[in-house]
Amino acid sequence: MRLQLIRVVDGLLSHLELNEQAIDYLRDKYDPLTVFSFIAPQGSGKGAFIQELIRACQPDREKDEETPEDAGLWMYMEETEYEHAKHVVYLDVHGYGSNKHIDAKLFAITSLLCSVVVNISVGAITEDTFKQMGFFENAVEILGEQATGKLPPLQWLVRDLPTKEVKAIVGTVADPSADIDQLYLQAVLNPTSSPFSHLLPWQILTNFFPKRTCSILPMSTSPAYEKKAQRLGKLLVEKSHTTTIHGVPLTGSIMAAVLELLIEEQSSLLEVLDREWSNIVQSAILDVIELAVNQYKAHVNNKLPKTHEDTTSEISLPCDVQVLKDLHSEASMSVGPILARAVSMGENNVELAKNMFEKLSKQHLDIWLDRNDLISKSICLNILQRLHTEVEESINAKLYRPGDDPLLFSDFKNIFRFYSIQVQQMIARYATEATGPHKMAQLAAFYSTLLPKYILYLTELGEHAMESEIASSTLVLDRSKGALQQALDAKDTAMESIKTTQQQVQQGLLVNARLEKKLREVVDDAIEGVSELFDEAKAQGETLEREAFVNVERTAERVLEVTQKTRSDDDELLEGYLIKQGGGGVFGRKNWKQRYFVLHRSLLSYAKTKDDYERGKILKELSIVGCDVRESTDAGEGFEIWPPLGGQGTVYDYRQGIFASESSTARRKVDSDSDRKFYLRASTVEIKEQWVERLRQAAHHH
Repeated sequence: MRLQLIRVVDGLLSHLELNEQAIDYLRDKYDPLTVFSFIAPQGSGKGAFIQELIRACQPDREKDEETPEDAGLWMYMEETEYEHAKHVVYLDVHGYGSNKHIDAKLFAITSLLCSVVVNISVGAITEDTFKQMGFFENAVEILGEQATGKLPPLQWLVRDLPTKEVKAIVGTVADPSADIDQLYLQAVLNPTSSPFSHLLPWQILTNFFPKRTCSILPMSTSPAYEKKAQRLGKLLVEKSHTTTIHGVPLTGSIMAAVLELLIEEQSSLLEVLDREWSNIVQSAILDVIELAVNQYKAHVNNKLPKTHEDTTSEISLPCDVQVLKDLHSEASMSVGPILARAVSMGENNVELAKNMFEKLSKQHLDIWLDRNDLISKSICLNILQRLHTEVEESINAKLYRPGDDPLLFSDFKNIFRFYSIQVQQMIARYATEATGPHKMAQLAAFYSTLLPKYILYLTELGEHAMESEIASSTLVLDRSKGALQQALDAKDTAMESIKTTQQQVQQGLLVNARLEKKLREVVDDAIEGVSELFDEAKAQGETLEREAFVNVERTAERVLEVTQKTRSDDDELLEGYLIKQGGGGVFGRKNWKQRYFVLHRSLLSYAKTKDDYERGKILKELSIVGCDVRESTDAGEGFEIWPPLGGQGTVYDYRQGIFASESSTARRKVDSDSDRKFYLRASTVEIKEQWVERLRQAAHHH
């Protein structure tokens, strides 16, 4: 991704202008950034070189169109596989030299936003090199006097400088392992010996950047140029860290806010940034909260139905209230890494972000709880109405009689019993079909409203039938007292039946209440059982963690013991990094790899790194006695170790444990390597000659 951040607007008074499209792009970026700023004089080929560095980490990346030298400030944003630098930004500042004020302003802004300032020069560093940096005088005023020592480290890249010229400046190096590139920069910037210390740009540069390193690249036509450029691009990212301002990781949104703040300022940018920093951080906190709330809502909404007709969602409504609360907890946990970004912004801001997120997420949860209640209430009410309508239809079928067979009051006893059975069956079906938090509430409302009304309705029908029978009995009262008594008995029986039916209904309500209480007890017992299992699992996990920690400590003690056994203060050692050709291994590959070698008396041993060697993680050990040490004919820094003539060398292999951290001092002789030739290379001819001399002495004098 390449965007132009700042344009240079030419005119009577040239000035800088933000590219709003790029600023909008940055506002939506909340991940921590690692930022590099590149400055160089015009015509240095900086734009193409930056793309070379980017492709060093991403070989498959297509080459972008070269950035014009006078195009302002361009930004390359790349994603990497490094955990400490997942999002890397390369700021390409247009070549300095045409307008000192513009150059100083761009330098000042980018220096406040990056982890490393990379200055690129071509050829040897001369007086003209520093004269081209005349804009530093303007940068002092723009940044402010307090900028001294507060800018990031300086990485000076010197291109197209032959090794011969570097050695002419550095001179003879006593320590072969010394970094000749760094020695060159020290010679140029050393206040006691530098021939340029009288120049004002030299003085400002050394004052601005007390921490500085140097990397020298040979001529672009040199065979070593491409490999060294690729290695430089990787090392630049590997040794980097997340850019911070006042300890707060720089994100795209913060970067956009800083650019908008400083673009119109003409002096004391650092003071302005310090003064407004708390407002920028608060704005960044609000951005974090907004991002967390949006992700929380997306997590919740994606699992719930979008409409009443949506049947594809993971959770259907209505549902139990606990289901929504569990979803709320799950979504809140998912945004934990986002809210964690506020940790570096101060304790008060962390608490603010936490409280605001909890408030906003609770509001969103309440919306879904209310919606769940409405849906549950509507569905439960519809189910009860539908089921009771079916019961009423079955009762009406029994109430209907032909004209010549009228319904008698005595028939109502069977009708009430039938209604009671139908209601029980209806409740069973309701318990299966109804869902949501209003399931029991609507059932209770049914028992307190609709059910008594319908029972009263049936009672009135029974009384009406009874009145009809009394009237008929009165007509024949004179004919038969016995018939009258029978009618009175029928009335008493009917009243008893009504009372009995009412008692049965009340008993049914009591039974249902007891069943509900029993169900709650069973659920509480189940929850308590799950909690106990969780506590046991947690305790077991802590036990396993303590055991793992003890194992790690034991492994560290073993490594320390091996390291102490492999070093002796009385023995003179020769040690350092050499390039070794692999033996081929199982897959037959003979790649050149860097290894850390130690010559102790007549034993030559090596490990992957110096740290591995000091930890006792030695790969192999070779007895030099009788071996023939030869200088290679195909490379000035190469040499070879041949096994004794007419005999076999002794090579030991150190066995490793199952895990890489479990090294062992036990070794075994490797017969397959006894007649193997070792092909080695040093970094310089001088170092090679030192190793050849010491190896030959060890081969003939021990």
